[in-house]
Amino acid sequence: MADDKQDTEEQPAPSGGGKSTLIIVLVVTNLLVVAGAAGAVVMTMGSQPAATAEAAEPTGSGREVGPLLELSALVVNLEDPNGTHYLRAGFQMEIRDAERQAEVETRLVPLRSAVLLHLSGKSMDEVVGQENRAAILEELTELANEQIGGDLVRAVYFTEFVVQ
Repeated sequence: MADDKQDTEEQPAPSGGGKSTLIIVLVVTNLLVVAGAAGAVVMTMGSQPAATAEAAEPTGSGREVGPLLELSALVVNLEDPNGTHYLRAGFQMEIRDAERQAEVETRLVPLRSAVLLHLSGKSMDEVVGQENRAAILEELTELANEQIGGDLVRAVYFTEFVVQ
């Protein structure tokens, strides 16, 4: 019995550090999570300008993009028996010759009208899908050059494209 009493007296009493250790571990873990999230945001934001520059150039061309002229967003009803589908699209046109950009700007109203008529003649099936959108861009480049006269528009790019 005396031995039992000695065993219990020799063991040190547990310190109250159990809760403070848990708090420290939780704080450190939270700091690591926040630091990781911040690092991911910085890395993502750092790579976006390069992706935007690549998107502005046709793939594999390696050429510089010429002056851009914005055609504000257009909303058209698609050709549909029920009339329930529409397309909202914004564009930028790449001009070949910067000195003739003012000439292109003076013809934006007729060009905008021609684009509205062209897109409103499309059905839902003709605007959905990557290949169809690429074909629309080619058609709009040709249409822009017809409306403006000559070969001033190098390419047309989407700035937004929503189909509902």
